[in-house]
Amino acid sequence: MPQMAPLWWEMIYMTITSMLILMSILIYHNNMMNPTKTYKNKKYNFLTWKW
Repeated sequence: MPQMAPLWWEMIYMTITSMLILMSILIYHNNMMNPTKTYKNKKYNFLTWKW
């Protein structure tokens, strides 16, 4: 039998990966639709630069 990870770790890993993918898709979509919004809001611009 292969060593299996606990269920809570799998759930945490899946939620973190899904959140990161959703955030990256939303930030990319917002940049494509409205690129001038990122320059006005510095906090949002920092998030886009981080990605």
